[in-house]
Amino acid sequence: MSFWNAVILAVTVGASGGGVPVVHVVETADAVYFEPTATHQSNIVWVYPKARTVVSRDAANATYLLVERVLRDVQLPADPGSLHPSWKGRQALFYQVESESECVLATRPEMRFIQQWVKAKGMTIHGTKRSAICSFSFELRGETPAMVQQLEAEAAAGTLIQHTFELSLGIPSAAPLSWSALHAGLVSDGVQVGGARSPELAAFELGLVGEADIVRSQPPEVQRSFLDAALLNLFGWDRVSPEVELRATAPAGQYEFPSMTDVIPL
Repeated sequence: MSFWNAVILAVTVGASGGGVPVVHVVETADAVYFEPTATHQSNIVWVYPKARTVVSRDAANATYLLVERVLRDVQLPADPGSLHPSWKGRQALFYQVESESECVLATRPEMRFIQQWVKAKGMTIHGTKRSAICSFSFELRGETPAMVQQLEAEAAAGTLIQHTFELSLGIPSAAPLSWSALHAGLVSDGVQVGGARSPELAAFELGLVGEADIVRSQPPEVQRSFLDAALLNLFGWDRVSPEVELRATAPAGQYEFPSMTDVIPL
């Protein structure tokens, strides 16, 4: 038994979920800002406004009310570094999201002649869009100011139009661990290059390295994934041999922690 609770080798865990892989995410009341992991987008910070529901008079016929789901009027930040220090000097651009479901109006008996003018399902909605994502018009039988105020309150609360609209992001559970730092930590802790040891002892020694402390907070399956990759890269373990040896030089590269999917309602 070691730091890893139970040494279970040769287990590999991939990234979970299907979210867009990102490095950092900043969420405000009005928008979501995120840094993609894709190397060809390394200088970009993506921006996507959140949605809101508005109630107004139909310009074509003032006896009708118009209820619309729209994106908030968000401006691109001139300096993304004001949102996250590592974003200084990067370019902010609007993202696009597909609406996979239709908007549904929360109807009531006094609504008459309900018409849906703009439909959302299956539409790709760019962050620059300022026209309605979906739109409904109707008359109110026996309309009073209180009835309109109630609709406006429901719109502000997000209950007047139901619409599943969200951004799915794959966020790493921790920063990568470089093999060179782990190798240096093992040597510093007295693990000798070329000294034969069992994979179980090597796993125990890895658990004592300070650079691997972040792994303690990870789920068991991620700990096993890290252990498998570390024994392979640092000790050359072939998943079969009863003995391993610390490599003479630190390998290049790093261990990438699996991503956890975070779904942000828009």
